[in-house]
Amino acid sequence: MSHLSQAAIGPNRWIRKTLCNRLFSLLKCKEYNLLKKYLFYCVVMCHGVAFAALGLDNGQEDVVLHNDHVSVTINKSTARITELSRIDSAKAHVATLKFHFGQADKQGAYTELNEELLYTPERGYGFERLSSSENDVAELEFKKDYVRSKTPFLFSVKLGEGNYRVTIALPHTGSKYDTIIRAETRRLLIQDIVTDNEGKSVSFVVNVRNNKIKGGGEVSLKEREIPYLHWDDKLTFEINGSYPAISTIEISPADDLQTIFLAGDSTVCDQPDSLYNSWGQMLTLFFKPEIAVANHAAAGATVSSSLGRRRFDKLFSMSKENDYLFIQFGHNDMKDKSENALEKFSQNLTKVINRARAAGVKVVLVTSMERKKGVDRDTLGEYPDAVRQLAKQESVPLIDLHMMSKRLYKALRADLDKAFADGSHHSSYGSYQLAKCIVKGIRKHIPELAIFLHDDLFLYDETHPDPVDEFILYRSPMRDMRKPDGS
Repeated sequence: MSHLSQAAIGPNRWIRKTLCNRLFSLLKCKEYNLLKKYLFYCVVMCHGVAFAALGLDNGQEDVVLHNDHVSVTINKSTARITELSRIDSAKAHVATLKFHFGQADKQGAYTELNEELLYTPERGYGFERLSSSENDVAELEFKKDYVRSKTPFLFSVKLGEGNYRVTIALPHTGSKYDTIIRAETRRLLIQDIVTDNEGKSVSFVVNVRNNKIKGGGEVSLKEREIPYLHWDDKLTFEINGSYPAISTIEISPADDLQTIFLAGDSTVCDQPDSLYNSWGQMLTLFFKPEIAVANHAAAGATVSSSLGRRRFDKLFSMSKENDYLFIQFGHNDMKDKSENALEKFSQNLTKVINRARAAGVKVVLVTSMERKKGVDRDTLGEYPDAVRQLAKQESVPLIDLHMMSKRLYKALRADLDKAFADGSHHSSYGSYQLAKCIVKGIRKHIPELAIFLHDDLFLYDETHPDPVDEFILYRSPMRDMRKPDGS
């Protein structure tokens, strides 16, 4: 099948453009009778010798005409329309985007970057400043077939919403180095990949979104959320490590993959500063590039506020049948002092579960992890039990992170402080251990999802956590020193 856009070379390319634009306008206006007549006209126009006249006679059985909005597939032998579909305009030109970094041109359809071009919306790609300071840009060294830096660097690509499979080539540079890759707001995707005598290739899946809701409206973001990288119209990579280097980046749409949606508070959300972290932004590390994780949690959120700010509306507007929804609330919900607060909490969770079921989305309930003071006494009141009871009542899987976190904290003993950034929020080490608890829960309670976990993961025991002194994670250059909302 040959995909020819309106910009394809040929003396009659305006005919292709006109045909497709007319098809789109008829679809948009729902003029289906006219559409049928016009499709017949397209077939007659394109049948037989007309294919050669239009520059489409390339030996393929099917021909695809498309513009930014509509695609029509015509079988040349039968002169029948075999497929007609609308195109997501944000992804109309995204088959696979390829970027090559280095002084020498690379064979293939690569966009070449041999100098430090800063990102602009007009260009649609480029390197990012590390802070609001105009001069705060990594010092990049462009070699023959790669770029490297002694400090972390950021690279962004303008993309529409959805899931994307990314492959990054790590070059052989003549010296040993290790690499960490994060995306968007510090989602950990690649950790401690050591490159020595030969280059390596790594792949992962990233979810991209903005705050607009299909069908109208938008998520009511807090003011501090507006500049966060997980709410903009681009995909941002953080290349980090001992002496980070990359050769190529390839990005292709992957909306056919299942998605794990996360809903929760600051202990789940994508935290913008390295001082704070969450299990949600660590969870991405543990999955193969065969499934996506979309983190819709927000600092300070409750079930009620997430409904009110339309966070769940946004989430369900992007979900599809057989996706997953992990829900963890309680830290902020418990601050509601009204007499029926716990009842409202359970009722709101039930509303979300029912909506998920109606959409074919599979719900997993997660009890909130304890605060630092919760080693010997519960600080979350009746909320963990309410979630346990609801999971049983609604027959949905439960990951009891509350119980696992208590065992984890007791096992850490004198190192407990190193797992926390404050009394409620966790360090990178602490959130990494909690993410492993979630993975353990997936293995135990959701075996059909566990097949997407990396094969080389060791079984985790929270009573024997990873040694604190052996945990090394390069700090992100992203900064937001304000304490997260919620506690």
